[in-house]
Amino acid sequence: MKTTITLDRATAELFRRIAAQANLSIDDIGNRLLSSHLSEMHELEAFLEENPAGSDSLHERGLNLIQSYGPESIMDGIARVAPAGYATLAARFEREMNEVIGTTATPPQ
Repeated sequence: MKTTITLDRATAELFRRIAAQANLSIDDIGNRLLSSHLSEMHELEAFLEENPAGSDSLHERGLNLIQSYGPESIMDGIARVAPAGYATLAARFEREMNEVIGTTATPPQ
């Protein structure tokens, strides 16, 4: 799939300089940067799906995390706006793995 992303001039120049030095394409640089944030995008998507849209809702607060993306990471933003006890996908996975390992683990000999 090919998608065009418009970069501001300073970012485009930075990407060009780094790409030339690293012997990579600008697309490679962009893909590597974006792939490092995929888990955050999955977490945001899960948060949005679990919180239906509505006036002044958690859904809208979640959307604001990407619309107003700044120095705060998506994960920090989710932690800030989520209700007490909300578990991220990573936390749920870890909990499930601990439950499985705890009940099926072979004791050391």
